[in-house]
Amino acid sequence: MDDFDWIIELGPNITPVVGDTIKVINVGEEKSFRRWLGDYRDRYISGKYGESIVGLVKLVTLDYIQIKENSTGDYIQFPIINENGDPIRPSWGDYYPGLKVFYEYQ
Repeated sequence: MDDFDWIIELGPNITPVVGDTIKVINVGEEKSFRRWLGDYRDRYISGKYGESIVGLVKLVTLDYIQIKENSTGDYIQFPIINENGDPIRPSWGDYYPGLKVFYEYQ
């Protein structure tokens, strides 16, 4: 074990489609990620989603994906992102500075 064992190994980012089960990995500013979650922030902070948010993709639009979270059944939206994990909608960078997520198949 060394000083860098805490770093998450991320593979290439994916573009989820309806029917995929994905894990949402926050790799950006925690404060912006919590703001993005809005009404679901408290459940995330309290650990109701477990170690990470995992769910079935129910909807994909030009700007966001919607998942049905596995453990609670909550419907949560996440941004469509580029290959670097940044939201493709530029204005979201203004509202949620430092928001950066990756998606991983489960």
